[in-house]
Amino acid sequence: MSETTKTASEGRIAAIDELRGLAFLAVLASHFGLAYGLDSSFAYTLALPAFGVGVDLFFVIAGFFAAQNFQQLTVLAQGDLKIATVAFWLRRGIRIAVPAWAVLISIALVRHWIGGSRTDTDLFAAATFVANFYWASCFGQDLPCPDHMVSGHFWSLALEMQFYLAAPLMLILPRRVIFSIGTLIVIFGVMATRPLGGYLWSVRPEGFLLGMALGRRRPALPAIGLLQAIYWLSVAAVFERIAQRGFSGASLTIVGIIFACVLAGRLGGEPAFGHAAALLRRIGRGSYAAYLVHLPILAAIRALTIVSLGPTLSMAAAISAIFAATIIAEFCIVRPAANLSRHASDFFIIINCPLSEVK
Repeated sequence: MSETTKTASEGRIAAIDELRGLAFLAVLASHFGLAYGLDSSFAYTLALPAFGVGVDLFFVIAGFFAAQNFQQLTVLAQGDLKIATVAFWLRRGIRIAVPAWAVLISIALVRHWIGGSRTDTDLFAAATFVANFYWASCFGQDLPCPDHMVSGHFWSLALEMQFYLAAPLMLILPRRVIFSIGTLIVIFGVMATRPLGGYLWSVRPEGFLLGMALGRRRPALPAIGLLQAIYWLSVAAVFERIAQRGFSGASLTIVGIIFACVLAGRLGGEPAFGHAAALLRRIGRGSYAAYLVHLPILAAIRALTIVSLGPTLSMAAAISAIFAATIIAEFCIVRPAANLSRHASDFFIIINCPLSEVK
């Protein structure tokens, strides 16, 4: 049995864990560039490509698994779409919301302990999963908002939860209808101006729609390896940075298409060999916990150590702290929440479909 088959049967796909790891490392590089770009030439170099496109890769993967998960729940619910929809919302909602709320509560407690902020509007927006609109209004209207290097990354979680809310409704509709709606959305996105940080920039459904299409029916694209995936992520990052000053709407769509092709290609290939690839898969498995904690820790460590340690040691301290916090969050919050989400959705199906084969 190949590693790809084995991990899929156990609920994980090794090649996708590699892509998750790449996506997180790209986002981490982007945020290190933002935090330390004025202190270190290395960090400044990290800020030159738009490595924030890692979130677009996350979106494509989220769309893929949303389609797969909903189809599985529909089978378990014996074809009852209403039951499958509620079970889907329970599974995705608990899995995303509980760890996010735990981290937000921690940020709020630390913030009020140090007395560094008079408002928690950003945390409230994050907790209610409207942070993408919140930060768009801040950047667009130049409002006196809190430091975006603490909770600004929750904009992508808000967009993901909004997609999960609509995903079952889109998957229930006939494919021709979905194709028509998706095509119109993509055309609008291509033609619209979507400046960095604006409303249309923070609401980008292309990746989700393309990933969902792959989850329903994967095209027969040539298999690609991990190094090719890294290459195309780098191309997407450079391309997006160039395009932000000219054709931002089309660029987001093109980036989504690139990552959809990367996902389809990796699904057709084998997991990469070697210790580096194995480490990347581990990072991918813990990517949600790492994504939740990395930005506030990065901001805090920089503020506490940049003067006393200098940029190099400060960045090393930030990486160590992020690693430690990720382990704690993964085992104490994320994994228990994932188990709770599965039990909640399965229990809902069982009580409404007594003959279901949920195990």
